[in-house]
Amino acid sequence: MKPILPITLICLGLLAPRCGASEPDSSLSLWLPLDEGLGSLAIDRSPNQLEAELANVRWAKGAFGTAAHFGGTNAFIELPPVPSLNGATQCTISVWATWEGTGRYPNLLTTHTWSPGGMMLFVSDNSCSFRMGRPGHRAGVPGNAWDEIGVGLLNALPMRQWVHLCVVFALPNITTYVNGKPVDQGDWPYPVSADGLRLGGWSSPVSHHGLISDLRIYGRALTGDEVSDLAENSTRTNAEYTLVDESAYAPPLAARFENRHATLAIDQQGRICSLRSKASGRELLACRQELVSARLKDGRQITARKASFANNTLTFEFSPRRGVAVLAVDEREDFFTFTIQSVTVPDVASLTFFNLRVTPAKYRGNMVNMLSDDTDAVCLRGYDLPVEMALDGNLPGLRVWTVAERGLTGWRAGLAAGPKPEMTAMLRAMTMEAGVPVSKLGGAWALGAEANRGSYLFADLSLASVDDWIDIARRGGFTHIHLHGWWDTLGHYGVNTNLFPNGLADMKEAVARIHAAGLKAGIHTLTACIDPRDAWVTPEASPHLIATDSYTLARPMTPTDTAIYVNEKPSPNHDVVFTYMGNGNAIRIGTEIVQYGEVVSQPPYAFAKCQRGAFKTVPAAHAAGDPVDYLQQRYIAFYPEPGSPLAYELADHIANVFNTCQLDQIYFDGSEGMMSRYGIDFMRRTIFERLKGEVLAEASEWGAHSWWFHSRLGAWDHPVWAVKRFHDLHIASDAQFRASELIEPQMGWWAPREPSAHARGHFLDEMEYFAAKNLGLDSAMSIQGVNVSRHPLSFHVENQFTVLGWHEQLRLARYFDSQTIARVAVPGDEFRLRQDPGGAWKFTPVKMSAHRISALGNGSERWTSANPFADQPVAARIEALYSVAAYDSPKRICVADFADLEAFQQATSSSSVLLQLRAVADDTRGGERNLSLRARNQGTARRGAWARAGLAFPAPYRNLSGAEALGVWVKGDGKGALLNIQLCTPREYTHALSDHYVLLDFTGWRYVELLLRERDLEQMSDYEWPYGGGYDLYRNPLDMAHVSEVNLYLNNLPPGDSAEVILGPVMALAVQPAELRNPVLTLNGQSLALPVTLKSGDFLEIDTTGNGTHYDHKGNLLTRVRPMTASGWPVLKSGENAIAFDCEKPTGASARAEVTLTASGQPFGTVNPRARIDWKHLTREYELPRWITAPEGADNIWDVAVRPDEQARLEIELSGGMDTPTLTVNGEVLRFPVVLKPAQRLICRGDRHWQIIDAERAQVTEGDLTVAAPILKSGSNRVSFTCIAPERALVKLVKVYKP
Repeated sequence: MKPILPITLICLGLLAPRCGASEPDSSLSLWLPLDEGLGSLAIDRSPNQLEAELANVRWAKGAFGTAAHFGGTNAFIELPPVPSLNGATQCTISVWATWEGTGRYPNLLTTHTWSPGGMMLFVSDNSCSFRMGRPGHRAGVPGNAWDEIGVGLLNALPMRQWVHLCVVFALPNITTYVNGKPVDQGDWPYPVSADGLRLGGWSSPVSHHGLISDLRIYGRALTGDEVSDLAENSTRTNAEYTLVDESAYAPPLAARFENRHATLAIDQQGRICSLRSKASGRELLACRQELVSARLKDGRQITARKASFANNTLTFEFSPRRGVAVLAVDEREDFFTFTIQSVTVPDVASLTFFNLRVTPAKYRGNMVNMLSDDTDAVCLRGYDLPVEMALDGNLPGLRVWTVAERGLTGWRAGLAAGPKPEMTAMLRAMTMEAGVPVSKLGGAWALGAEANRGSYLFADLSLASVDDWIDIARRGGFTHIHLHGWWDTLGHYGVNTNLFPNGLADMKEAVARIHAAGLKAGIHTLTACIDPRDAWVTPEASPHLIATDSYTLARPMTPTDTAIYVNEKPSPNHDVVFTYMGNGNAIRIGTEIVQYGEVVSQPPYAFAKCQRGAFKTVPAAHAAGDPVDYLQQRYIAFYPEPGSPLAYELADHIANVFNTCQLDQIYFDGSEGMMSRYGIDFMRRTIFERLKGEVLAEASEWGAHSWWFHSRLGAWDHPVWAVKRFHDLHIASDAQFRASELIEPQMGWWAPREPSAHARGHFLDEMEYFAAKNLGLDSAMSIQGVNVSRHPLSFHVENQFTVLGWHEQLRLARYFDSQTIARVAVPGDEFRLRQDPGGAWKFTPVKMSAHRISALGNGSERWTSANPFADQPVAARIEALYSVAAYDSPKRICVADFADLEAFQQATSSSSVLLQLRAVADDTRGGERNLSLRARNQGTARRGAWARAGLAFPAPYRNLSGAEALGVWVKGDGKGALLNIQLCTPREYTHALSDHYVLLDFTGWRYVELLLRERDLEQMSDYEWPYGGGYDLYRNPLDMAHVSEVNLYLNNLPPGDSAEVILGPVMALAVQPAELRNPVLTLNGQSLALPVTLKSGDFLEIDTTGNGTHYDHKGNLLTRVRPMTASGWPVLKSGENAIAFDCEKPTGASARAEVTLTASGQPFGTVNPRARIDWKHLTREYELPRWITAPEGADNIWDVAVRPDEQARLEIELSGGMDTPTLTVNGEVLRFPVVLKPAQRLICRGDRHWQIIDAERAQVTEGDLTVAAPILKSGSNRVSFTCIAPERALVKLVKVYKP
């Protein structure tokens, strides 16, 4: 049969499709019979002779012959670009397929890109269609006009039977065929836009489930008869098959290598055929894999099919007679090193010189380039910067390769494999061999390094404020102070003389004082960012700034011309605005920078509406033919070309500051702005190589070449909304880094946010949740967003720092045993860490139940709340929310009035849901025309059943400036579905999604106010959504001047039933403050009357002892409140409780509030044996700051606890206006004979000596107490405070333990 098979293939493929034809069809651009039956390559039998690479695809045999079988997950075949397909005005695609299952987007065929351009045989649930996208235009890009078309193939996928699909395109006509018969047509005025192809999948792990065979692409439009001939195949009446077992086919070995941990074998066909752990005998290789391949400059891939070994070199031959690649192999004790000695293949663009798929795949380490599980690991690392390395998409594969532009030969890579516990030792040995930068706090030494456990505090620190920064760093439990904002401009990195008047000398002194306090110091950098104000940009732009795209002037320009005409068509990368997250609109011509406002993508090509001499460069005349460079921009910065003199000079500037100040830590922020793997890694390595000392290094982009010296991973920017849920996501992401990357996690950058125009501030319980989960993970963290250079911390934020410090110090000391830590680590569970009267630290489990009263009188003022613990006195927080301007406000802006239903083009749903939109003209609200969304859930569960109708606003987008809320009439059907009204801001204005929920548990009409400052994200994980959850949801505010979409979602649909919601016109409205007078909280019939007026943003905390404290929106104490009750203090019962809220209705506004009930369980916590505790982290314990509002009273007396069997001395700080402040400690009176003014602070750090400093930190006076402060005893110590005429006296106490 072997001699016959190739003849048969030629008959079927290279001849014209019609049977009996005698001449080859020259239009056949690609033909994959998929009949190889063995191996991971499929050969193109067209004249182009392309190669296709199989990934998780197996061979199947049946009556039909041989086909490729796709298992439904991560199974696909990769193809290079097909010659002449891109830009074609005619083509035909023909393929045979079977289905064994389906899902969301297991496409049969897909181009690597979609938007701009692209085409695909698109599969969605039970349907298949052909889709094309408009070339050169990208969805959502200003100036682009994205368009796409879908032409039907199958409305119901036939299971387990062969189907022939064919698409014929002859611009502008598309005709689709099924089993040789035409089924649909479409008109498309654009040519094909196609790069490389993927058969069997798209970009997600979801892939085709079934067989694929005989894929053909022609460069012409076949006739209907020719299509019919292709569909005739009598062997495809039966789709039954058996999978081929390839293990029986084993060619001879070319070489076998061995070290202490693993053996490696390569066969004579050029495949890696074994990688075995010597410790366990486990085969670590998932499948035989071709080791070496080349990508040619024309896009084709060729693979070495023959290997031989002699004199410690492997020679890989490419057939037929296309050349060889020679690798030197060095067997080290712990790893193997491979060096590319020579490549003789012509026209090589890139060379893959090691490629393997492995079985340990539980953990994917993208930075270390390692795949592992709990037993074994395989790590493949490039040594030299030009070596690219990556894990293979969603597959358990590793690969290293080089590119021609940086040279193909001389580069090295190392392979380490074997027991996972031994991997750090293997990689330490590899690090020393590789000659890369070494850090004993990074890479193979990072895991478990004690210095990497410490946390850092962002500090816009000045020399004058060093002592205050040291104090709050100690209060927060930080080991490092991280200098931020210390530069004058990014680029030259001169020292900011507003913070350090004498420049670098003052900065060096500040760092020395931080070191003297027992802390370490680091600096923040923006790595390669160059500020537009920097001397490398203005007045003359450096020629070494990176250009994303380059053009040539088509016409000469005078210094005043406002249009740039170019010979080449502008790329789709261009933005027309210069924004933080955008690509920018800056063009360099000579040394001048020009900013444009319009891109002309049709001849004559131009950049119009130009501002000449941007960034204070000098307008000049330019000649036709001059280079026109579109400068790469991100974060309002430009970037140096890697390897240029500018790049090296920038690195020298950063290193000079670091080394002069003898710093300990560096953060490479913004490095992703280089926008290339090589550029990112080049800049970080170039800077790091210049740094002195043992450096703790972190970065915003985790390039694999930086792993050698990288210390910690995982810092995220702080959230604004739903901070606890965001932290759960962060923990879930970072928890795997120790196992996957062999690097410690970093749980910053958090911020104790104060209120802003678009969101409320954070509460103490949110900081405590953050701190407790970090303790549970034993992870370092970082805090930003505070600044004591300007003024002291607010009372609310200082409380948060204090609680954070308790957690951090106990974490660093390893105070609690593993069982306690494991309980605290459970996601979603909340705890309060406090000392009991005996001084022992304990955790108390708590359950916080928040409920929003969306408008008094709409039913939301009554609800139930569950208490999982025992009966207990009620504790609550009541926050007064903002209200909304009236629906008919003259300043309202209509977001959607549903006059044109066709505008809601972005309609989609989950696989089990059918969505129907219709206009409603009777029983309407807000306008004559309302919108009905009716969705039927054909599935069996509510979860995952959603539908969406979207309205897009093209660039320049919708301007809703001045609005901060939405008002809409909603008619519910009482079936419990969830309505989500979502607004979006586009990428170039920092992409943001703002979700706002309405639970449709009511029937009839209800007016709903949705405030943009109140995003509904706490319950997001209770539902499934077709979008993720990152900064766009949890952090980024909407840019109301640039709203790109409004989406209407129906979710949680009842199974086997329909749900309908009717909406009146959606109006954007202003937010307005309101007052809640004399609120009343009723619990199980018992009422608490609260004699207070809460303004919007204010909150009232009620504790279990019957006391209330009124705070303003910033958390500053306003007054003490005594709640009134007629029948005893209300009890929060175990189980369900009936709650109600009421207040005097404000005039002209809705009464809106959020009530949070807190239930507490029994304290717990077991301390580790004393010998296991690192006591140096527990020398200072900060008490919560305490407001004193009266000369004397119950609030002026409290207890201070000291740890069991220890003693402590007391440090005191007093602030606020007061006369003769007196502190009594266990009966010993400490009287300060002073009058303290409101902006002054009294500090007593020693036994007797005290000083007063003013707001500028200048000493006003000093003195000594008549008696030394008494030593605090173990357990409870009674403290009281009195003074004459206090004006909000603030008392801060610190317990300093003896070593």
